[in-house]
Amino acid sequence: MENRNANHKEDIYETLLNRIINTEYKPGQLLNEQDLCKEFKTSRTPIREIMLQLSQAGYVEIKPKVGTYVSPVDTRALKYIFEAKVPLEGIAAELAATRITPEELDQLEEVFRKIEAFSTEGFAVSSEDYHELDLKFHKICQVASRNDFLVKYLDELMKKTMRFLHYIRYDPTELEWYTDTLREILVGIKNRDGEKAKREAILHNTTFIKKLSEFFFGQELV
Repeated sequence: MENRNANHKEDIYETLLNRIINTEYKPGQLLNEQDLCKEFKTSRTPIREIMLQLSQAGYVEIKPKVGTYVSPVDTRALKYIFEAKVPLEGIAAELAATRITPEELDQLEEVFRKIEAFSTEGFAVSSEDYHELDLKFHKICQVASRNDFLVKYLDELMKKTMRFLHYIRYDPTELEWYTDTLREILVGIKNRDGEKAKREAILHNTTFIKKLSEFFFGQELV
């Protein structure tokens, strides 16, 4: 019973977190405790515990005697997110080049083939298909690093990034650079060339920052 309750609470947390990341719950929106209890068929105690977790992670703001609100998207924090994300992605790719299993490499190649097919057919970066494949590619690389600390930190940075992308409805007109840089990361990992994998992962992320900042800010992030 205790394990089932814990799993149910974890499922609720992930559901609410995904709604916030995907901006189904808008910044500043009030999250009604009673409505959530009814939806998830649970009592107020686990909902309050979940809200506390979300608050500690920076996704909601709890105002005593007022309510719980979805946190605003802090565009100023994006610069600091990428200052951490870029080098960590490089390290993850470098480690993955020497630690990836044959099964993981097959998965990485399969995901890239799908991304490559999308890029030739044309698709919007805001589409769920893109987000799913992009996350899968990076997640495989991260897990293949065999470094739990990297996986944990990069996962949180990715969530913050994805929320921002959904918030601004990021939708570039060309993605050739994206496919090309991912291909080179894959080549580095496949050839067990950690130095190349790291270099290409950093290039992929810095190019993304440039495209993103031009789209949203009209200039590069400094």
